[in-house]
Amino acid sequence: MKTIEFNYTFSFSPIQNQYTQVTMFDHLNSVQSNFDILINDSELLIDGCLYVPSFSADLIDLAIAIHAVDRLIMRRADKPLSFFVKVPIRNYDHFIDHEVASVLAKVLEWYTNDYWHFEFSKRDVLGRDVEMQSQLPWKNLPSKNVEVALWSGGLDSLSGLYTRLLNNPSTYHVLIGTGSNTYVHKKQKQIANVLDQSFPGRNLLIQIPYRWSNTPSSEKSFGQRSRGLVFMLIGAACAYRIGFSELYIYENGIGAINLPYSKAEVGLDHAKSVHPLSLLYVGELISIILNTQFQIINPFWLWTKAQMVESLSVNSDTDLINLSSSCDRARRLEKGITQCGICTSCLLRRQSLIALNIDDSFLYENDGHIDRHTRHLLAMQFQVNRIRMLLSQDNPWLNLSSEYHDLDDIVDQISKHGGQNINSLKQQVIQLYSKYVDEWKLFEEYIEQNTSSDVVTYASS
Repeated sequence: MKTIEFNYTFSFSPIQNQYTQVTMFDHLNSVQSNFDILINDSELLIDGCLYVPSFSADLIDLAIAIHAVDRLIMRRADKPLSFFVKVPIRNYDHFIDHEVASVLAKVLEWYTNDYWHFEFSKRDVLGRDVEMQSQLPWKNLPSKNVEVALWSGGLDSLSGLYTRLLNNPSTYHVLIGTGSNTYVHKKQKQIANVLDQSFPGRNLLIQIPYRWSNTPSSEKSFGQRSRGLVFMLIGAACAYRIGFSELYIYENGIGAINLPYSKAEVGLDHAKSVHPLSLLYVGELISIILNTQFQIINPFWLWTKAQMVESLSVNSDTDLINLSSSCDRARRLEKGITQCGICTSCLLRRQSLIALNIDDSFLYENDGHIDRHTRHLLAMQFQVNRIRMLLSQDNPWLNLSSEYHDLDDIVDQISKHGGQNINSLKQQVIQLYSKYVDEWKLFEEYIEQNTSSDVVTYASS
């Protein structure tokens, strides 16, 4: 296979705890760049285990490699790209025998709409510190009733964990935080520590940060399509390391399913990070890699964001909300303002809080002013009006699924894999969107009361 057929080739050295080199070749421009990356997985030395299993280490290496590719390439509009990725791994024979490269490429094509080809080689150097060194445990985990979950420090992860802690008083929660953003890491710790005051001794935060060095400054993409997959691979590696075969994700159904805002949608966020089908596909991929059944579970995929946050409101813990951030945009911190207030994630957050009569406008730029003419709000309003109309007619499921084909695929696959009644699932999805448009009505009233411009008439078809 000729690498010149690909837009980019990435060649990874064995990823270590010290900076290790990666070579990137841009075939379109005939430019080669080198950069360095490291992973800090030292917090995996817990619970008396002498070392981290090689499969966990390989999952982490795959996650870091995928993130590097998606972060450092330059995208031009929505044009698909092709990548040739060379990664050394420990379990070479297993990966080849189970055609991991092929399955991984299919999952990544689903996530990114790009073509990926992986070439694995046998790792020929010693493993990272956590694979080699025996250390005394610093934390013993319970042997049962443990829930391992991804932990972003955002509002959904906060309210999801809070709800699980309330509803399951005997469970212990291992939270997995990752990424390369130091500010986010600090936020994850801060919120976890505050929660520990309300639920002492029931949470453990494990953070697996990674770092970059000498990256080509002109080649960075901040809208990584594969981010959800990267985090799930790292989360699964941690879960497997401590002996569990399930990874939980706390995400509201509106954001998880993430229906397109319009048929002509261009340039708006339509990520598949934690889409219900993504969780199934990634669970199957991880099961193949680990050679054991592994599941990724989102217990809130049929909840609106407001329904998730309600537990905080009912228990008068709304101050916790102000510690979280929901913004999509990379922003400089000024006077404590970390959220733009106008991207789709900010607007969904604000809509959910207004539905619960919670005000957090002071956490956004421009004093929380909402301009009803921004394209993100216009797009979301258009979608809400469209869903509202479809639900009001006869046979709402047929109307919804004809407009949004993903919905049929979701209920079919979840029914097939989980044994749930398909008609019951359809009804629950209808209830999800019915609840959402009702909550959005309160947001519409809020916007009308807090803006002085003329009322905008939104098309509904």
